[in-house]
Amino acid sequence: MWILEAIISGLSQPFELLFNPSSRIYWLYSLSSILIALIFLYVTNGRNIRLAVKPLISSNLWLTRSSALDGFWLFTNSVIRAVFIIPYAFSYASGAVFVHQWLLGVFGTAPQMDLPTPMVVAVFTLVFFIVGDFSRFLLHWLMHKIPVLWQCHKVHHSAEQLTPITLYRMHPVEMALYYFRSLTVFSGVVGVFLYLFAGKLSGFTVLGVNVFVFLFNVLGANLRHSPVALSYGRFERWFISPVQHQIHHSTDPRHFDKNFGSVLAVWDRMANSWFSGVGVKKLSVGLDTQTSSNTNVSVAPSMRDASRKING
Repeated sequence: MWILEAIISGLSQPFELLFNPSSRIYWLYSLSSILIALIFLYVTNGRNIRLAVKPLISSNLWLTRSSALDGFWLFTNSVIRAVFIIPYAFSYASGAVFVHQWLLGVFGTAPQMDLPTPMVVAVFTLVFFIVGDFSRFLLHWLMHKIPVLWQCHKVHHSAEQLTPITLYRMHPVEMALYYFRSLTVFSGVVGVFLYLFAGKLSGFTVLGVNVFVFLFNVLGANLRHSPVALSYGRFERWFISPVQHQIHHSTDPRHFDKNFGSVLAVWDRMANSWFSGVGVKKLSVGLDTQTSSNTNVSVAPSMRDASRKING
């Protein structure tokens, strides 16, 4: 009976994402992304509202096999997570308590650091964001560099059009790895801060979400998987823009293994994988006949002709 309940829960979870502020496609983030996209497309298309709206509602974007597969993977992974992962994994709170108790057992009571509560809150918020962002970069980098992981990650790169739902298009193994990445970061960072500042631990949040993550989402994160080639100009050296992530999906060999980052571009600059999106307007996305650089793993040759154009 519990399996049936878990399956039903998994099937309902995608609809709940629209009302969950920790979800990328939360209604507020989706609405803000639409507004940003309309303003950008209106300005770049000669202030023509018809040309601004057309790329966002095109049937060539939404009513395609690629978009249907995005939805398939969203629901499939939700069920897999509900049936095979959540019932057997630590909860986030349990993970943090485990780390806290382990530190107490190994090092004893933490030395007293009489820091003002606002300072502790600010440091925790920043550290949590930086560690989380770096961990996403590192796992994404590994998905490209380790052949067996690339075979899984190819599912995400097989998208022939990019929509916000493409975020959830991933192999179950990759989905599980990202779940445990999130669990590990939360447990580690929160556990350490509980140990050091037990009575003062909290973070700057908006709607219960880390303030930096909230800003990232509300300022157009959904445009990363979209036909809107929005660049941040000179700020791209510090923050990954939507078009920079679209470059990551490009079939152009110059773009292979570029722009792994989620929010901060500093990790890509350190890894020599940063590629500017300034001036980029048209890209073909999907898998290509080329091999993923540094992996020597061939990708599906039939996908190149099926690639679609992204019009910025």
